[in-house]
Amino acid sequence: MNTATRSVWTLDELARPATPLQADLSCDVCVVGGGIAGLTTAYLLARDGKKVVVLDAKPELAAGETEYTTAHLAWYLDDTFSHLSSVRGDDVAKAAAASHRAAIDLIDEIVRSERIACDFRQVDGHLIPGADGPDTLKEEVKTLTRLGLPFERTTLTFPGGQSSECLRFTAHAQFHPIKYLTALTAALRTHGGVTHTSTVVEKVRGGEPCKVTTKHGQTVTAAAVVIATNNPFEGGTILHTKVASYTTYAIAVKVPKGSFGDGLCWDTEDPYHYVRTQPGEEGKEFDYLIVGGEDHKTGQADDQPQRWDRLLAWTRERFPGMGEVRCHWSGQVFETADGLALIGAAPWNGPNVFVITGDSGMGMTHGTLGARLLADLLRGAQRMLNFWTCTMVHGDPRSFLQQLARMATVSGLVT
Repeated sequence: MNTATRSVWTLDELARPATPLQADLSCDVCVVGGGIAGLTTAYLLARDGKKVVVLDAKPELAAGETEYTTAHLAWYLDDTFSHLSSVRGDDVAKAAAASHRAAIDLIDEIVRSERIACDFRQVDGHLIPGADGPDTLKEEVKTLTRLGLPFERTTLTFPGGQSSECLRFTAHAQFHPIKYLTALTAALRTHGGVTHTSTVVEKVRGGEPCKVTTKHGQTVTAAAVVIATNNPFEGGTILHTKVASYTTYAIAVKVPKGSFGDGLCWDTEDPYHYVRTQPGEEGKEFDYLIVGGEDHKTGQADDQPQRWDRLLAWTRERFPGMGEVRCHWSGQVFETADGLALIGAAPWNGPNVFVITGDSGMGMTHGTLGARLLADLLRGAQRMLNFWTCTMVHGDPRSFLQQLARMATVSGLVT
């Protein structure tokens, strides 16, 4: 494939300026990581009057894994509700659906309140059987019915003529993540937040206060620290044993503007495929069809070019009207055993250090709901676990949330 290895979100070439940290400083909360989880956490806290500093190692904000997403905003879980219910029970499965749906609602609320032009729109999601056959779909119907989650059995027809039974889910969404986070960063700064790029954090030490040390020797002193770097680099050995890194692949191909309707689509294969459209650049008479999949455990494949080729073949079969491949890219996904993110305290770093990781292919919504949970905890607020659910780092999640809430009542963070 001769196209550039870059994500479709960078084609607009949006400026994401920030400067390196040059001197020691202090704040209420230091957020390490400038992707959707870190910037959303910082925005929510700054909006509430907290003094927040964001540090990111990249030259631009949102230039890590957030830049390499396909930006599906879904409450339907990648790892299926049948799987989650079997390992965590029905109550957690229903709560997971509610929390991801609430994350989409939060993005919608921020888009409206900050007047962000980021191509946000509500769409339906569609789950179709892959080459593995209809058994997974049938099992999911039983689980969704038992859980009382909304879905509709219908038929989806691709432009190439292939028809398939599918499950349709309302209240999903899509957006342009870099447009969203560029505007969110501006709003964060309006609320007094500070952002620094090209600032590599080497150590995070919890305490009262916490200390964050950079590669060039600057120190940020904070009442609390949130590590939102996808890979929990300072998460401790224990946390690294709870996530597995996978590589996923994506292509963006040109299609005639308006030729394919809005909506998210994914199948049940392993590895699975996922599809959405995105408007082309301003003034262009085409859209992009974004197709992802061909995942493998990181470091356990040496056929990356062939994986993009297989994605292209899969796409051509179903979308014969497609044009040229504009770009292709890959990203890292951190999977957990149950498909729920790891959100909570990182006590091995000392008190008042928190982490968001384990996106499990749901990075946009897991990052958003993780930000909401930690921002609420750091503000001293309480939310019921059966609404904001996540996989806690250790122990029973209910008792651990109570512990986490107690840890959040640190000096300078409770209003």
